[in-house]
Amino acid sequence: MKTKLILSLAILTLTNITLAQEAKPKDKKKSVKVEKPDSLKLWKYNMFGSLSTTQSAYMNWASGGDNSISLNGIIRLKFKYENEKFFWDNAYNFALGMNVIFKDGSVAKTDDVINMQTKAGWKFGKKWSLVGEFGFITQFTHGYVADEVHFSSSFMAPGYYSPSIAVEYRPFEGFYVTATPLKGIITIINDQTLANRGAYGNKAADYDANGNILNLGEKVRYQLGAYLSIGYAKELTKSIAIDTKLSLFSNYFQERPQNIDVNFDLLFKFKINSWLSSYLMLAIVYDDDVKIPLGNDTYGPRLQLKQILGLGLAYTFKNHDFK
Repeated sequence: MKTKLILSLAILTLTNITLAQEAKPKDKKKSVKVEKPDSLKLWKYNMFGSLSTTQSAYMNWASGGDNSISLNGIIRLKFKYENEKFFWDNAYNFALGMNVIFKDGSVAKTDDVINMQTKAGWKFGKKWSLVGEFGFITQFTHGYVADEVHFSSSFMAPGYYSPSIAVEYRPFEGFYVTATPLKGIITIINDQTLANRGAYGNKAADYDANGNILNLGEKVRYQLGAYLSIGYAKELTKSIAIDTKLSLFSNYFQERPQNIDVNFDLLFKFKINSWLSSYLMLAIVYDDDVKIPLGNDTYGPRLQLKQILGLGLAYTFKNHDFK
């Protein structure tokens, strides 16, 4: 009897232990999905393109006038890669405008720009970076000054290459100040007539008393100097945006380094609807070494000004406003 009782208690105890073990929840390892960073999300881009045209026609118009048509196109592209320690900025600006007079078939250039800039920066603070820059500027085709037979500019006449290493300060997005004591500018004058004239600060040709060329003008010019650049880009409202830049350069090796080269660019974009827009472009340039025709076969430095107001078809492709 005792044996049966002990055996029954043992079976009951084992059953309770087994049930208790089964009742305990099994430890399950929580599966945590670790998302790999998407490198494409680190890229930002913004493209603006516009095509505008103007046409005029006259018949028996007392005040007179020439039938003409003008066409102007611009493309401005920005794209940027940025992570916690590094960024890479790229800006490409292209513009070309022509005005055709039907009476004599003459064509006048109203705008012509090739401007490509790239900049890589290594951050050493929240607002400070060490940057390396490289720029290229030229134009597509011939440009003429009034009453001049030979063109005053052409593709790679001049062409500018500008490498530099600088320090950049960005207190907030869209605004920057870049400064360096060492910026190089290489000027290419790929036209011997312009090179002989010394039109872009290069060494001009040497002539004898009869006007015969003794030594041709140099087609390449090298400069090294201090550089300061201030830029600002922001979408002011949903329909108005601004993009502006001021650049100052002083060449250490010219006779008057205090005569600073100035380049100022301003673009206002006005969005009317999804396919129609207006823009105002303003460019101001002063280069003490660039010789502008002054009349009577004399040349000298002058303040250069270009202003364009356009209205036409526009397209914007972006994932960022570069505010």
